Amino acid sequence: MINKKFTLYFIVSLLVLAVTASCNKKDEEEEEISYRSSSTSTVLVGGFNLVADDDVMENLDSVFFTIDAENYEIYNADSLPVGTNITALKVNLTFNSTVSEALFNITGASEHKDTSFVYSSTETEIDFTGKVTVNVTSYDQSASRKYTIKVNVHKMEPDSLYWNKSLRRDLPGVGSEITSQKMVQTTKGFTHLSKTDGQLMLSVADKINSDSWNSHTISFPGDPQVETLVAAGDVLYILNDDGELFKSEDGDSWTDCGVMWTWILGSYGDKVLGVLDDGGYKHDEYPRGEGFTPAELEDGFPYKENSMMVYADNPWGVSQQGVIAGGRLPNGNASDCIWGYDGTSWGQINDTYHTDVIPRLLSPVIFPYVSFNTNTSTLRVTQLPTWFLIGGKGTDGAINSKVFVSLDQGILWSESSSKADMPDYVKPFGGAQVFVVTEKLSRPADLAPRRAGAVRPVTEWDCPYVYIVGGKDKDGKVINSIWKIAFNRLTFIPIY
Repeated sequence: MINKKFTLYFIVSLLVLAVTASCNKKDEEEEEISYRSSSTSTVLVGGFNLVADDDVMENLDSVFFTIDAENYEIYNADSLPVGTNITALKVNLTFNSTVSEALFNITGASEHKDTSFVYSSTETEIDFTGKVTVNVTSYDQSASRKYTIKVNVHKMEPDSLYWNKSLRRDLPGVGSEITSQKMVQTTKGFTHLSKTDGQLMLSVADKINSDSWNSHTISFPGDPQVETLVAAGDVLYILNDDGELFKSEDGDSWTDCGVMWTWILGSYGDKVLGVLDDGGYKHDEYPRGEGFTPAELEDGFPYKENSMMVYADNPWGVSQQGVIAGGRLPNGNASDCIWGYDGTSWGQINDTYHTDVIPRLLSPVIFPYVSFNTNTSTLRVTQLPTWFLIGGKGTDGAINSKVFVSLDQGILWSESSSKADMPDYVKPFGGAQVFVVTEKLSRPADLAPRRAGAVRPVTEWDCPYVYIVGGKDKDGKVINSIWKIAFNRLTFIPIY
C-alpha cells in the first residue's frame, strides 16, 4: 500500500524544486538583460556639437544636434543656412561612460578622400558632404554601436516666398480666351465666374485646389460686371453694366435686388457693401440694416477698383476687420490707403504721413499672412504676423512689380526684402483674387526629426498656402493662372 504522506511530501518537493529552478532561470535572464542593457549604455553618445568656426558661421558651436539612441543617428533637425560650407568641420564628442575607442569612417565626401580615424580630440577636420559614421566600442570591448552623423544644410532658402511652378494651375472651365473673371469663396466652397466669347462660365468646387471643377454656361439678365462678383455667406451678388445689383443662391438663377450702385466694395457677414452715386458717392449696404443711412465717402476713400476685400482678426479690436487697399478716387487718382470695416463703420488703417507708404494703386492684392526673422547669431527663428500687398497698377497702366509688407497690422508699410519678391517667371498682375487656405501636409514617421524627451515624431502639420487667382497683365489681358505660394519654411517638417 502506498504511503499517502510520502506521496504528498514528494509532490511538494517537486513543486519547490520547480519553483526554485524557475526563479533561478528568471534571475539568470534578468541578469543577462541587465548585463546587455548595461553594456549598451556604455556606448551611448552623451553629447555632440560642432566646434566654433566663424569662417563657416557665427555661433556654429551652438547648433543643436539630436542624438537618436533608438536609430543611432546624430543630426541637426534645423538645417544650416543655404550654402554653408561643411567640408572641414571639427566636432566635439562626449560619452556617458568611458569607451575604448570611437572610430570615424568617412566615404564619398566631395573634398576629401575616403578615410578612417580614431577620435581623440577636436582638432580633426571632417568633410560632412559624404557619409560619416562613428563606431563606439565600450571600455571592456563587450559592446559596440555605429552612429550615422549628418550635418544638414538647407537646399532652399527657408524664408523665401516660393511660387512653385509645378503647383500652378489654369483657371477652371476655360475653353478660349477670357475677357474677365472673378473667384469668390462661399461657406460651401469656391465659385469662379468667367466671360469667354460672350458666354458666361460658372465653375464650382469644394476646394480651391480641386482637379474636378463643375463647370457650365449660365445666362444672365443683361451684361454683368464680372469683376464686381462677391459672396455674402452662400449668396452671390453682382452688378450688371447698368449698375443694377443682382443676387443668386446657385449662380444659375439671378434676382434683381432693386438697387443701383457704382461698385461693390466687398461683403461683411450676410450683407454686401457698395458705393451709391446719389449726387455724390456714398457708402451703402444691402440689405440695409435698421436705421442705416447712406453717408458720403471719406476723403481718400475709393469709389471703385479697390482690392478684393479680405478679413483678419485685429488684436486691437473686438470684431473681425474687413480690409481693402488702393482703388480709384473720385478725382481720378489712385489711392495709397488701406481701409478697414468693423461691421458698422470704415476707418483708414495705414499712416500716409509716414515715409514708408504703399504706392498709389488700382486693384492691388492685399492679404494677412506671416513672415520670419532669423537671428544670424543664434539662428533662432521668430514668426511674425505680416500683411502683404502685391500687384496692382497705376493710373498710367504700369503694373506694380514690388512687394510691400507691414508688421504692425497695416499701419506702416515698407518694401519687402528680396526673399518675398515675385520671381521673373510670374507675370505682374493687377485685379487678382487672393485666398489663404490652410492645408494638411504629412511626412512618413521615419523622416520626421526627433528631440530628446519627445513622445512621438511629427508626421502631420498645417501649412497656410496663398492662392493668387487670375488678374490682368499690363495689356489688360486676363492671366490664366492660379498660383499656390508659401514660405519654404512652412513646408518643412516642424521641429519641436
